[in-house]
Amino acid sequence: MKKAAGALSVDVISSDITISRKIYQQRASTSRGNLELAIAKRCRLHKLVRQRFAFALKIQQMLFALISSSRKIPAGRYSTSRRELQRYIKPVEDA
Repeated sequence: MKKAAGALSVDVISSDITISRKIYQQRASTSRGNLELAIAKRCRLHKLVRQRFAFALKIQQMLFALISSSRKIPAGRYSTSRRELQRYIKPVEDA
């Protein structure tokens, strides 16, 4: 029995299906890998942003402590008189 010129055998079709499944799985795993990579990058970025703000806050606290100690303003004392505070404030010149 002769086969028609365009006819495909069952083995050829099943091997094509197997190959297409493998390609689909590879693409799916690649896209899944890309998604996992994107999520990991985003998490690292958020971590760096949090660290940056924590570092900026730490520097701000250190600068405030340095300025407070250099001016010798008693920090935490609320009964400071107005005259006492005016010694530390620079006068504003009218323009």
